[in-house]
Amino acid sequence: MPILAHYGDQGQKYGLTGKAGALVDVCPNGVTGGFFEVPHRFRVQAVLLDLAYQIASPTKVAVAEEQLAARVDAALACEKYVFVFTPAKDLSIPSMRAGLVVATDSEITSVIRRDRAERTYSVGPLVTRLFLHYFVLILAYRAHVLFGESASELRWVVQQYAELGVRGVPSRKDIDDGIYHWLKMAERLSQSLEVLRRHSHLFVPATLTPPTIGYSCFPALRKTFHSARNFLGWVNCVGREAGLKLNPAVLFGGAKESWWALYGGQPRLRINLSCAPTELNMLLGRLADALQYVDPPSSDEELLDVP
Repeated sequence: MPILAHYGDQGQKYGLTGKAGALVDVCPNGVTGGFFEVPHRFRVQAVLLDLAYQIASPTKVAVAEEQLAARVDAALACEKYVFVFTPAKDLSIPSMRAGLVVATDSEITSVIRRDRAERTYSVGPLVTRLFLHYFVLILAYRAHVLFGESASELRWVVQQYAELGVRGVPSRKDIDDGIYHWLKMAERLSQSLEVLRRHSHLFVPATLTPPTIGYSCFPALRKTFHSARNFLGWVNCVGREAGLKLNPAVLFGGAKESWWALYGGQPRLRINLSCAPTELNMLLGRLADALQYVDPPSSDEELLDVP
């Protein structure tokens, strides 16, 4: 299926030349940590809802649940829908691909099965066990954050396991370890956001938005570039001259023209907030030096072949 359009975080569209048949909604967006607005009057017959994250920081659990529920309800109202769940992000297992796919018809699932060899997502009994474990952890974490305990949720889960004949209910220690891990990650995220605020002079203030879910944000640099190609050339120079690997917008799908159009020419970078705060402070210091001392190519002709 050809891509007719891309859309940005505020629902702005780029490249729509005909009636779209399907909408791909990564929810929440793994780069920005937020929920993109669906373009106004954008009606489709099918939705692919990629539920990339389920676990939010304790202060944002209720907001995240409301957003996720709204997206699921909207997808269920479509003629066709595909839900993709994965533990890869929340459990920090990058190689663990789509763990569960829910679709409305066999044609869609058959395409997904054929695609498996190419995409190499994981299948098998171990994945099933891991996914069940993941769902239990989500329920327990939610109950712990919202109600201060998780015993009632866990009793319900154990009952479901027993009724379905599923063996291997996660132990209480495993569950407590999972909750502790996510609470520590929320603490690290808070510390990293404080580091980012100390370096806020590097970025356009309005774009420095903390994630609702996940561990990254997507601010715009406070530096002027005359084109997307010029910005990517500067990123290339920073890598070669300062040894600093940057993740510009175009790495995350689309093309430089669509990013430039959707975000008004803002030079946006993904900032990883899951690393240690001391490491993030060091990297942002190097970014500050690069902004001061590394100049973008003076003309497009001087650039290397940047996609």
